[in-house]
Amino acid sequence: MADRETTAALAATPLFHGLEEADLARIAAAARIRRLDSGEILFRDGDEARHLFVVIEGRIKVSKISFAGKEQILHILGPSSTVAEAAAFAAGRYPASAEALEPSEVIEVDGRRLASLLEARPRVALRVIAGLCAKLREFNARIEDLSLKDVTARLAQYLIDRAKGESGTPVCRLDIAKNQLAAEIGTIAETLSRTMGRLKQRGWIEERPEGIAILDPDRLLEIAAGLPPGFGGGSGR
Repeated sequence: MADRETTAALAATPLFHGLEEADLARIAAAARIRRLDSGEILFRDGDEARHLFVVIEGRIKVSKISFAGKEQILHILGPSSTVAEAAAFAAGRYPASAEALEPSEVIEVDGRRLASLLEARPRVALRVIAGLCAKLREFNARIEDLSLKDVTARLAQYLIDRAKGESGTPVCRLDIAKNQLAAEIGTIAETLSRTMGRLKQRGWIEERPEGIAILDPDRLLEIAAGLPPGFGGGSGR
């Protein structure tokens, strides 16, 4: 990838958006392109955090394995997403593992060189801090969902957030396997299937070749905010 393409990819991320081209070029000088095959590990939980990453193409799964061996998917990140920013700046260790779900391309930015740039360029540091704060708010919202919402509400929110189609019936295209979807919303495949089945039985969603069609968006919004009376979904955790 040419330097100009690299700086454009950096500028497209919330972390570096709004920086001057000269500063983006300085960050690009501390980076290299890394290509990953499907299933290839980007980093493992506990590895020394030397780099942060920007996804250019493909999808990266960030996950944590519990002592019982259960996988919790923390994020599935696509183009223009950043990975492992906080860990790299702290010069600690990665708190989770990251793996390519498909052939992917990332920008690997040297954390120490970037930290030196931030020390020398306060304006860049302020922009990056703002980006980190936005990421923190996003992560806090996810923790709140996992802690306070049941599986039905989390599934409804997932479908709503990813539904496309301004005219006609909105459709959520599932581009991950159902076991991965289950892990991402904090449940198991069997519970996901039962929950999906109840939503279909009530005529609120429908499985189609192109994805999950949301037949009653208003009802799903209600469910995402808290189960309506009489649904009988239970916590299903």
